[in-house]
Amino acid sequence: MTSRKPSNYGKLSSISTVAQLLSGLGQFWLSMRMVLNKTKAQREEIATKETSAMLMIHGADPTNYGTLVAELSNQFVKGKDEYPKNMSSTATMPELY
Repeated sequence: MTSRKPSNYGKLSSISTVAQLLSGLGQFWLSMRMVLNKTKAQREEIATKETSAMLMIHGADPTNYGTLVAELSNQFVKGKDEYPKNMSSTATMPELY
């Protein structure tokens, strides 16, 4: 027996994609709210740590860690920030990958 896709499959697939994006936006705004409750100095420290960690990951050897960088980037686009938040976790991430 062959399986047939329903006639509205494309529309259902699109609705699922939109739902995933909205879920990601909700997570983003929740994390933003937590950051905005910090002082300016605390926000700057968080931004510096996270930016440094992200730059270190993106500067990794693409031959060995290109898939890791692509996966992190794809998850980020979907609203799931799985980038390491500091340099120590960044240093261990490639070893675990």
